Amino acid sequence: MYGVILAVVTTASGFGQLTVDVKEAIQGSAEAQVALEFSRSIVASEGDGCSTWSKLKAALAYALATPVDALAALVAILEDKEKVKQLEELAGKTRIKGATVKEDKVYGALLAIATTESGFDKLPKAAKDAITASPAATHALAQLCASVSTAGAKAPKTWAELKEVGGPRRLDFGTEPVEVS
Repeated sequence: MYGVILAVVTTASGFGQLTVDVKEAIQGSAEAQVALEFSRSIVASEGDGCSTWSKLKAALAYALATPVDALAALVAILEDKEKVKQLEELAGKTRIKGATVKEDKVYGALLAIATTESGFDKLPKAAKDAITASPAATHALAQLCASVSTAGAKAPKTWAELKEVGGPRRLDFGTEPVEVS
C-alpha cells in the first residue's frame, strides 16, 4: 500500500495508473485528498529520505506523531486574504479581546466561523475560494467546527483560548470525516 502511495505522490503517471474506482473514491473524498497532499508534503520535505515504501511509512508515522498546529493552513489563508478590520468585524469584540496582532485576530475570526452558522458565509469570496481550494484548510475547518461544537462548555471562547489549545489536535478532533455546512 505504501508503495502505491509513493508512486502516486512522486510520479506524474502514478495517479493515472490507479483503477477508475480508486481514482473516483479519492476524488470524492476530502480526507483522501488531504492524505495525499500530506504524503506529498512529507515526500517533498524528506527528499531522498522517502525513496522506498518503508521509508515513506516511517516518515509518515513520525510526522503524524509530531505535534503541529493543524490550523496553520487556515491561519495563513486568513492572514493573507483578510484585512484587520474584516477580522475584527467577523470575530466580534469578545472573541478578540486583548488581541494586538493580526494573527491573534485570525484566531478570533476562526472561532467565530466555528461557532456561528453564518461565519464562513461572512468571509470575502477570495478567502472562501482559498479555503475551499485547499484540502488541508477545508479539512481543518470542518474538524474545527465539529470539535468546537462537541466540546460544548469546554470549547474555547476567545482567540487566546483557541490559540493556546494548539489547534484541533488538542480539541479532541475525531477521526471520522466531517463536512463544512
